[in-house]
Amino acid sequence: MQEEASKQFIHRFPFQKDTSKHGRLLESAKVGEVYIFRLFIEPGIVTGNYYHKETNTIMFVERGRVKMKFRQVHTGEAAEIDLEPGSGIVHVPPFVALATRNISYDPAVVIIFSDRPLRSGDDYEFSLL
Repeated sequence: MQEEASKQFIHRFPFQKDTSKHGRLLESAKVGEVYIFRLFIEPGIVTGNYYHKETNTIMFVERGRVKMKFRQVHTGEAAEIDLEPGSGIVHVPPFVALATRNISYDPAVVIIFSDRPLRSGDDYEFSLL
């Protein structure tokens, strides 16, 4: 087994593109058991307004400035933060609703990692923005 591992080489994972919603492009790839997404959001566009019952996500802003609003669907606990490159990583556990708005003048890019595919049936509407 170790000999086989020592002969491995790179593998390229192409992004799948989802343009089903106005003002945003969602690119995705699965690498091992991790789902990786790149979300492009046009200025002023709101994305999200949903929560998951099983999916954990981790995200950060790569480009632009994004307002993120959160609400724990059972307790009502809420938070609103503005994120830009270098301002940190946010973990969104199950049962936390999320909405994002690009508040910059140029397209914003959000990088997302999750343990399940987004838009796979574990999305439940919850209007925040």
